[in-house]
Amino acid sequence: MNRILACRVVLFACVLETTLVAAWGEFPDFASATLPQTEMLEAKTPLEVLMVTGINRYAERALSAARQQRQPSWLADMADRDEACQEARERLRKIVGVPSKLQSQPILSLTELRSGADLPWGEAATFTVHRCQWEAFEGVTGEGLIALPKQGHLSPQTPLVIVVPDASFTPEQMFGIQPGLPESSQVARHMASAGCIVFCPLLIDRQTTFSAHPNVRETNLPHREYLYRLSFQFGLHPVGYEVAKISTGIQAIQRHLGNHARKQAIYGEGEGGLVALVTAALETHTFDVVAIRGYFDQRENVWSEPAYRNFFGQLKEFGDAEIASLIAPGELIIDTGKVHEVAGPPMIEGRRNICDPGTISTPPYEHVLPEYERAAAYFQQQKAPDAIALVSSETPQATSHAVLDRLGVAPGQTTALDGFAGSQSFHQQRMQRQIQELVDFTQKVLRRSEFVRRDLWRNVDRSSPEAFQASVDGLRQRIHDELIGRLPPMTSAPNPRSRKVLETPDCVGYEVMLDCYPARSESPPETDPGVFAGGILLLPKELQPDQRRPVVVFQHGLEGTPQRTIDTDPSLRHVKAYQGVSMQLVKRGFIVYAPQNPYIGQDAFRSIQRKSNPLGLSLFSYIIEQHRQTLRWLADQPFVDDQRIAFYGISYGGKTAMRVPSLLVPNEDQPGYCLSICSADYNDWIRKTGSAIDRYSYVYTGEYEIYEWNMAHLANYAELTWLILPRPFMVERGRQDGVAPDDWVGGEFAKAKSHYSHLGIGDRAEIEFFNGPHAIHGVGTFAFLHKHLDWPEQ
Repeated sequence: MNRILACRVVLFACVLETTLVAAWGEFPDFASATLPQTEMLEAKTPLEVLMVTGINRYAERALSAARQQRQPSWLADMADRDEACQEARERLRKIVGVPSKLQSQPILSLTELRSGADLPWGEAATFTVHRCQWEAFEGVTGEGLIALPKQGHLSPQTPLVIVVPDASFTPEQMFGIQPGLPESSQVARHMASAGCIVFCPLLIDRQTTFSAHPNVRETNLPHREYLYRLSFQFGLHPVGYEVAKISTGIQAIQRHLGNHARKQAIYGEGEGGLVALVTAALETHTFDVVAIRGYFDQRENVWSEPAYRNFFGQLKEFGDAEIASLIAPGELIIDTGKVHEVAGPPMIEGRRNICDPGTISTPPYEHVLPEYERAAAYFQQQKAPDAIALVSSETPQATSHAVLDRLGVAPGQTTALDGFAGSQSFHQQRMQRQIQELVDFTQKVLRRSEFVRRDLWRNVDRSSPEAFQASVDGLRQRIHDELIGRLPPMTSAPNPRSRKVLETPDCVGYEVMLDCYPARSESPPETDPGVFAGGILLLPKELQPDQRRPVVVFQHGLEGTPQRTIDTDPSLRHVKAYQGVSMQLVKRGFIVYAPQNPYIGQDAFRSIQRKSNPLGLSLFSYIIEQHRQTLRWLADQPFVDDQRIAFYGISYGGKTAMRVPSLLVPNEDQPGYCLSICSADYNDWIRKTGSAIDRYSYVYTGEYEIYEWNMAHLANYAELTWLILPRPFMVERGRQDGVAPDDWVGGEFAKAKSHYSHLGIGDRAEIEFFNGPHAIHGVGTFAFLHKHLDWPEQ
């Protein structure tokens, strides 16, 4: 009888096991080298290195593909082509960050300063050179020099030529008043000697003198990168400022000279070539002749140039050829001649050497030719095939002669010029004045940005949590598209691979690798692994086959790895920050997944941001898709409760805690994070990235990839928190954390909390302040996890 009963028990157990396997999937065998239904992970290179390599390769392929995919819609054979071109100009205007409100009636002011006498800045036999100044926009002036033909040589038909120097040279050098350029490079002087009115604006230079926090930090940031950092998150850009200055400067000159219908040309070299090209494209029918020297190129390698040449989303629609197409039917001369080159950032002893490592070199002819051919095809479409030319001039003087020829002006004899070069202190004060005006402008925009966001979010429905979530979905999609950047949907299976990497008395850990966007090349996986997600999965040994437990996805910080969140040896420096948090959580009975994020490898990962920005993408474009794939895989595991997957991130992982859960909302088609905890990062993010005066500002640190285009006018951390609502959200904040002061953190959280409270779910939003540094505290957050994951404390 006992044998029969025993057989029945065994049979019942087998049936039960078969039923469980069918219902729950295959349960892990902790002795196995892999997880069930995964292949063996064979990679020998560390996953963090492979990950950064794979995303870099993906971005490079996307850059190459973008060039072939760009087809200017405004050149289609349509009746409203002029309107389409104008719409394209407005899109380009936003991309290059031109301020929205320019001075409508700028006045040109001529200023003299020569030994206290009312004398021109420079004088030749047939022309005089004057300092000039005009208001461009909201407290920001333009400055430069203007050469005017003397009485008897000036008429309503006298052409106006704008000469835009490279950022390394002054207007005085372009006229030969100040030393530094050979005569053959003094383009402004050549144009004036030919009898033209010549306007030479001052560009922000590449010196580092004024790129410093007041009384706190001196940096090696070139002035152009300094202003780039202060502007990018407001949808503004140094190039946009200079386009605005030149546009309003031309208007001021025209008013000063009587608004005659005179011919106009613009010449630019190096950085001035970039500014001149964009200015000519945006100023409809303003220029009869445009000449660009040493800048026009294929832009797929723009990521290797200085950060101040970075434009978010440019290459989705505008390579140099597409920008050039907006100049037609005006004449365009593209000159491949040599210009000033930048070998890299200045390394200055005693300063914070924090700037982007980009370099500038003259584009080689073989690179320029394919882009020129594309531009020529666009001119052909506009029935202006003879209006574009490619030349290779030995000197800028030869280029200036080509411009004069197309204006119908004979080159003049370069005449002697008696000029006042100005003292070194004068030039420094002028540059400081120009920089400070722009700094002050960005700080005004910073203060106003909160009101812009308030208007944007004004009409959300706060009648219930469900109504609120539905009403912000459009804003969520806009933030994903315009701020983060959206990758195409993943079409590949995850192809999971795993291997056991640790075992303790409490848990077993498996390293996991999941495909997101597999490489489409023949390269070995070690050199081109594609975009994948990876991390370490920790399973409590007490896990039972019939259990679906909650998961805590714990995200490491900058330059971190999953293992650093697991280590508990107090002699390891990183343990002071992480406190072995993943191991602590698994001992509390949670399943823990510690993903590898790609912000590791310093310039190697920062180049991902630079390669992606021109495509309208960012580092978080990839991180979001990695987490999307991770969530799908976790939700399919037989031991995971897919309704209870929580996110907890520290520092850069805290940035992830604000961006990923806010955009990956759980629904019927996609699992998501049921709550989010932001540790050691929550902030008044706009002030953190845009302040010129606060010592906490990222402007004065090495994270040159941190900036997100126009974020200030879309969402600060409070608004990102609203996108997480009605899911629980928590901030963990050490009072001695140097990321920001308590009032920044607390003030921004208060805005987030108010929405939770208004909707009657205030208990779902918490903040814990503790006496400690930039580190995991693990008290309030652990209690928060147990409460909202409905898991008893052990």
